[in-house]
Amino acid sequence: NTVVQILDANFLPGHLVFSSPTYSTLKGAPATVTVERLGGAQGVLNVSVGTSDITASNGINYVGFTNLLTFPNGSVVPQTVTIPTLQDNLVEGARTLNVSLFNAAIQGVGNVISNSEVLAMPSNAVVTIQDVNSYGTFSFSASNYNVLQNAGQAVITVVRTSGTEGAATVSYATYNGTNAQAPYQPALGGTNYGLTNGVLYFAAGVSSES
Repeated sequence: NTVVQILDANFLPGHLVFSSPTYSTLKGAPATVTVERLGGAQGVLNVSVGTSDITASNGINYVGFTNLLTFPNGSVVPQTVTIPTLQDNLVEGARTLNVSLFNAAIQGVGNVISNSEVLAMPSNAVVTIQDVNSYGTFSFSASNYNVLQNAGQAVITVVRTSGTEGAATVSYATYNGTNAQAPYQPALGGTNYGLTNGVLYFAAGVSSES
C-alpha cells in the first residue's frame, strides 16, 4: 500500500516537504537531508528544521541543531541540511534520529499561515546511522593444515576479519576426524595427537592469533 497526497495548487507560497521520509548514512559520515518547495513559489518562505533523538543520542551519536531555511520569492530550488554524525568506536548497531520541519512563515506576513497549510508529507523524516564498527568474525587462516608425524606441534592460526573493535575471545578444541578417504585414516586423540582445548584472546585491533 502507498499514500497519495493531493496538494492545494491554489496555495501560492507552495508546500514544503522532505525529499524522502527516510535517510541513511554511515557512522562518522554526515547525513544530508533535502527540503523541497512544491506547488507554488510566491513570497519568501521561512521554515525551521530541527533534530531529535530516537535511538541515537545528541552529542554522542550525532550533533543536533535547529536551523532556519529561507526559500526566496520565486525559488523552488531544493535546500539541504547536513547532520554531522560522531564516530565513537563502539559496536552498538544502527541508531536513528528524527528531523522535523516546523514554524513555517511567509516573510513580512508573520505566522498568519499555519504549518498545516505549508507543510505536506513528509514533514518528518527518520535518519538511520549505520554502524561501521564490528567485533569481527573468526575463521581459520586455511581450510587444511599439514604436519609431519613426530614433527612436534601443528600451528593453527585463527584470523579476525570485518572488524577488530574491542577485545574478543573464541574457544577452540580438537576432536577425532571422521569420513577420511583412503589411503588416509582418522587421527585418534591420545594416540596420533594430543587432545587440547582452550580460549584464544584477541586484544582490540588484533586480527590473528595462533
